Amino acid sequence: MEPKELAAPEDRFVEVDGIDVRYRQDGSGQPSLLLLHGFGSQAASWAPSIEGLAQLGRVVAFDRVGFGLTERPVHWRRDNPYGGRGQVDLTLGIMNELGLHEAVLVGHSAGGR
Repeated sequence: MEPKELAAPEDRFVEVDGIDVRYRQDGSGQPSLLLLHGFGSQAASWAPSIEGLAQLGRVVAFDRVGFGLTERPVHWRRDNPYGGRGQVDLTLGIMNELGLHEAVLVGHSAGGR
């Protein structure tokens, strides 16, 4: 089954550097909060928190490469998307694609790294 077929109604997808990334968002305005999940987790792990955080502004949570429903590429255009630099590039790419000019980064476990 394709990741988009497994997606929940609140899931969305955006392409970043050739990689299909699943994300969820709620709320609007400022501040923008970008939620970064930990190792072995996914954007859905933020589900209990998103609604409350959305009272503060726009909230976006996405699946890092190798987790959840985000594509798991074997070839890539830039740095290895599974490594630290690649994760930074993916985060900045998500921000760019979704029009987040600045955001408060909120992470747990490896997402806090």
